[in-house]
Amino acid sequence: MNITQNLFAALRRLRHLEKSRTLWIDALCINQEDTKEKEVQVAMMGQIYSRASCGLLWLGEEPEQPVPSVKDEVADQINSLWAQSEAFLNKISPILQGYPNELPPELKTDLQEPSKELTFDECMIERTREIDWRELPTETWESLVRDPDTSNDAIFHAFSLLHMLELHRHLDEIPYLMSESDEQHPYATIGRHGLGWILQRPWFERIWTVQECIMPKSCVIMYGPVKAPWTMFLRATENFKFHRTSCCAAVPGVSYRLQILTDSLGHVSEFTQARLLESDVPLDALLRSFRGRDASDLRDKVYGLLPLVTEWYDQDPIIPDYNPLTSPALAYTTTVFKMIQMSGTFNILSQPGSYMQKVSPDVPTWVPDYSQRINRTGSEIFGQNYALYEACGDTVASVQLIKERILVLEGRKVGSVREAATRQLYRRDTEWKRVLLEWFHFAKALCKNDKAGIWKDHFWRTLCGDCLAEQPIKSFGAAHGITAAFRRASEDDKQLFNLWCSANDLSELSVHDTSDDTKGPQDHSTELIGLVDDAIRTSTHGRRFFISQEGNMGLAPSHAFVISRPDEIFVVPGGGSPLILRPAGDQFISGRNVPTYEFIGECYLHGFMDGEGMGTFDEEKQLLYLV
Repeated sequence: MNITQNLFAALRRLRHLEKSRTLWIDALCINQEDTKEKEVQVAMMGQIYSRASCGLLWLGEEPEQPVPSVKDEVADQINSLWAQSEAFLNKISPILQGYPNELPPELKTDLQEPSKELTFDECMIERTREIDWRELPTETWESLVRDPDTSNDAIFHAFSLLHMLELHRHLDEIPYLMSESDEQHPYATIGRHGLGWILQRPWFERIWTVQECIMPKSCVIMYGPVKAPWTMFLRATENFKFHRTSCCAAVPGVSYRLQILTDSLGHVSEFTQARLLESDVPLDALLRSFRGRDASDLRDKVYGLLPLVTEWYDQDPIIPDYNPLTSPALAYTTTVFKMIQMSGTFNILSQPGSYMQKVSPDVPTWVPDYSQRINRTGSEIFGQNYALYEACGDTVASVQLIKERILVLEGRKVGSVREAATRQLYRRDTEWKRVLLEWFHFAKALCKNDKAGIWKDHFWRTLCGDCLAEQPIKSFGAAHGITAAFRRASEDDKQLFNLWCSANDLSELSVHDTSDDTKGPQDHSTELIGLVDDAIRTSTHGRRFFISQEGNMGLAPSHAFVISRPDEIFVVPGGGSPLILRPAGDQFISGRNVPTYEFIGECYLHGFMDGEGMGTFDEEKQLLYLV
């Protein structure tokens, strides 16, 4: 049997020298060429992994010769794109926003100077020492950290960084998270680059590895001669997420310095905990979380997650269909339609990435094209607050499918997009304040007739999606969950928002004069400010601020625009959030010409998130045809 070089290297590392060992390896145990066998085996993989005594997570062999932590061409592309996008947006933003030739002073903030960290090509990944982190004594680890011989061992320092996070160290106490290396800690930047290298291994990109690390009772991660408990990675991720949104929220750079850690493992730790707690796991949550993973068979972007689903709404589970006539587009469309019917909601349509950027033209606009390779940056925060919205009240979705691609449903129009801000917001600190200020002045200009200043109250609530993060649980394995929960915002939270504005030098966004803050809560802790920060970043990530024709503020998908005919906003039964649809012209359907729409995405529309748009639904509803 022919095997890959990677599998050959893994078998050499996994074998025992003096006794036999029983391993189950999917590449060897499943005949990938036999469609029927593959369908049966894929359906059984959840049982196989859950019954395994231990999962062995093989990241790959270490390089024979030193290699850059980031490939030269990738580094060049990143630096070039950043420079081009920065220059373009700085040039065109004032024009599109309707500003005069000179920007307001508050928008002239210079970009942060590049840190003096090692450049991509200066940090090399070399061979590392053999270490089993499951058995490494503390005194041995501490001596190795200080040993000059380890100063260039990026892999050792990467695992050391994870170990410090696992121990619940505050972020400003971890040398690896300092802004630049110095004489005391010359290995700091090396460790971060090494961790980036590890988390960019192909193993973290594949869809099938998700169940490999979640289903088994325990797992060991292996990279060349290095072994570590998988829980070390999970606890490090959760502790980092906790610290950066609470006690260490004010530490400079924490939002981006280890973003790759939460992007790669945030969702894995979340669903591992859900499995331990026997919580319900619906397919839409998995698809939303692991959209950035790859598969050689594009249908496996869906099928590879089915064994992890525990919530089928008292109906039969979806079965993988590897029939050659079942294209990825058909597999995605069938799956999404079935999930809408099963759940009675449109939750599965809430997905990161652009609905308008289809890899395959055969995928309808209302179906996420899971073959699309999306950027995972910030994806761990996408949609965390969606469960709090009830724009549809207590109604249930009712849909039909025509011609295997046209979705028919009822909806009521509650508005249309009047104007949308030029810039959308992502989790990059250098852009954070500038974009928020642009949004603020955009809203201020459109609400100039609001003498009472009510628009500022609507603005802050829109920024945080009218939600606030709760205090996160401190460690992986806690009894009540591991990620920050969200609640709806209250009038008292206005004081916290003002404190957040002051802490971020954004006092202009405050709802009232900050001198009034003494009348509100006196607990001005970094933890509370961090929770406001987490709520705003969650609600605004990848979003574009807009105002509807009716004067309501909102947050829309980045590709929502005002074109010849503005995008329209509907509330629909089963939709927790309003939907933005784009008129697509008439089509001849069921014996008559009917107006059709393209699906743009769900949105936050202030004043319509709690069923306000459903009051006259029966009188004003219309049939919607999504193509």
